[in-house]
Amino acid sequence: MGSLNLAAYQNNLEIISGGQDSVGYGGYATGAGHGALGPTYGMGADNVLEFQIVSPGGDILTINECQNQDLFWAMRGVSPDFQLSLPVC
Repeated sequence: MGSLNLAAYQNNLEIISGGQDSVGYGGYATGAGHGALGPTYGMGADNVLEFQIVSPGGDILTINECQNQDLFWAMRGVSPDFQLSLPVC
C-alpha cells in the first residue's frame, strides 16, 4: 500500500486506500477496505472491478461480474442481491 500511495502522491492523484502503508492492496480490498476516502467513494471492496486468482486446483481465474460471478461476490464480501443492477454479460 505504501508504494501505491507514494506513486499516487508523486503523480498528483488520489487513490482509495488505507492509511497503513504495511497493508497489501489485496488484503485491504478483500477485508472491506476502510480509508479516508471511504465516506465519499465507498470502501475498497466496493471499487474492485476484477480479480485474477489462482484456484486451489492451480488454475488462474479471472473473476468479475461476468465471469465466475459467485467468486467475485465472495471476494468482495457481498451478495449480488445487494446490487441495484448487474451488467449484461
